[in-house]
Order: sequence, then structure tokens, then C-alpha cells
Amino acid sequence: MIGDLSQDVAGRNVARLDEWLRAWRGIEEKDFEIVWKTVLWHRIGGQRVIPERIRFLSPQGLIAFAETSGKSSQLFKRALDRVQTTKTQSLAAAKAICHLNATLFEYDDETFDRLMKVARWLVEHPKADCYVRELPIEGVDTKWLETDIGVLAPVVNAMMPQVGVTAKNLEALWGLKRPSPLIRVRGLEDFVAGVPADTQMAWSAEALNTIDSCKRVLIVENLQTALSLKRPPGVLIIMGLGFGIEKLEVIKWLYQSRVCYFGDLDAHGLAILSLVRSRYPHVKSILMDLETLKDHQHLVVKGPTVCFDEASSLTRDEKKLLHLLLENEWRLEQERIPIDHVNASVEQFFQSNGSK
Repeated sequence: MIGDLSQDVAGRNVARLDEWLRAWRGIEEKDFEIVWKTVLWHRIGGQRVIPERIRFLSPQGLIAFAETSGKSSQLFKRALDRVQTTKTQSLAAAKAICHLNATLFEYDDETFDRLMKVARWLVEHPKADCYVRELPIEGVDTKWLETDIGVLAPVVNAMMPQVGVTAKNLEALWGLKRPSPLIRVRGLEDFVAGVPADTQMAWSAEALNTIDSCKRVLIVENLQTALSLKRPPGVLIIMGLGFGIEKLEVIKWLYQSRVCYFGDLDAHGLAILSLVRSRYPHVKSILMDLETLKDHQHLVVKGPTVCFDEASSLTRDEKKLLHLLLENEWRLEQERIPIDHVNASVEQFFQSNGSK
């Protein structure tokens, strides 16, 4: 469809509608054709013949339309050049990039060339078995692959359809490795011999996964609060991850442990809580409720308005809190809550839930 034209829209300014239709009729068709349709709009006096869609008869027709309609044809020419260049190397890859608008129109030449270099290299080396940054391809690093893997995967899959490449399995199929993310923790001395008492450490998720004796866990959004609070014996504190909760996914014992989460009383804090609970439904929260907000109202500040898309993992009371925070643009940072109150709440949680 051309635009969002309807009887209601057209009826707001009939003179402008007629001017718009005359402009469409004045376009000289060359390697493209305008498909018209008749509509019956009683509100503006009866029948109107309006353009419904454009049918391009060739790639050159797309460029011709852009030039005729007064729009820049530079992007279309670049897209056509990229398709034709890719076609000389792989017809399947050329067909694949035709469905990737960002690749055709928005990538600069350097990024597009890098994409095709990586795709060709992967096809030629089906078992890389190395770290991402070790790929012997100029200009390719971890950050690029993370950002562009959704575009790279369908191109590689078109060139190797028998493999079934997707953005999720590409790295595993080629044996591409990444350094294990480090997770900051307190309390390892209760589970690992030789660790100095009350020392914060950074361990890989794989190493933490070997501690199957850990049954009580406190996840704290911000680092400073986690370092300040009093740790109950036998509780492992995981801290400072923010939205990086996916780093915990390899730690299998978390699904059986008693887990408590404490974050900021704002939209971001509740978003992280929802993200945590979507992975670990048994997680409970502390001090992220209406009562805490009310008791510390004098410490509330204005926070940025954010778009909150997912609240399905929050409880009914947490959703009420979220609505109030968003409605008033409020935020209560967890660091603002007196540490003695935090310590009492943490101790009460783990005492009431036993040793499990």
C-alpha cells in the first residue's frame, strides 16, 4: 500500500487529496507501473481512483521511480551495486541480502565489505575452533560479530543451506569461543577452601557452577550496596550485574537454591527483577515494594521516563509499584536505603526461609 490513505484521512482535506492524486498521475512511468484502484468514499463525494501500489519491472525501475518522484536514488543505486557484486560471488548470497534492508541501504561500504569477507571466510573454514578475536579477518572483533551476527547468519546460511545456520548456532557450529564472563561475588570462603574471609572476587560462571554446595544466594543490582551490607553466613552474594543476568545461565544450581534479589526501586530495577524471574521463577525480592517506597519517600528523586515492555514476571504488588513509579517518574536508589534496614531485611529473609 502507498502510505496510509483512508476515507477518514482523505476527508480531512479534500483539496490536498486531489492535489496529491494529480501529482501521482503526472509521474511518467519508466520500467515501473503504478497500480490504481477505485474506492467509493461517500464522505467526500463518491468515487475516487487512487494509487494502490507500485510494480517495479526491473532494478533500474526502482532507481527511475526514485529520480522521478524527486527522491534521492543514491541508496537504491548502492543497493543494486551490492546485489550485482554479491551475485558474481554467490547467487544464493545475493538473494539473501535482498531481504536485509539494513545491509543494502544503511551499511557503509566498509561494514558491507566486512560482512561479505566474514561470510566467505566462514564458508571456506567450516571449523574455525578459535576465539572470535583470533579470526584472521581484518576489522572483525567480538563487538562487530555480536552486533551483526543477525545479518551474517542468513547470508552464510544461503551459501551453506545444508548446515542450517542461524544467529543462535553460528558460533557453536564454527567453534568460535569467547572468554568466560567474570561475575563478582562475596562469600566464597564458605564454599571454597583457601579463599580469604570477606573478600570480593571475580569468578567465571563455569567455575561458580562447580560449587554445588551453595544453597542460599543474594543477588544485588549495584556493587556499592553489595559491598556495604552484612553478609549472613552461608549466603553467596552476586553483585553488580545490572541487566547482565544472562551471565548466570550456566550456573545450574541456581535453579535449586534459595535466591533473593534486591535492586533499585525504579523502572530499571523492576525490569531486571522481571528478567531474573523469567529465568528463575522461584526468586523472591526484598525491599522492592510499596511499603519501602512509602517509608523512604523523602529519598525519592525524579527518574528518566523509560519504556517498560515486559512485566509478566512481576508479582501483582510489584506491578502496582511499577505503575506508581512510572506514573510519577520516581526512583529510589537502593544505596539510599539505610544499610541497617537492608541488613535486617536480608537477615530476616534467610532466617525465615531456613537453610535451603
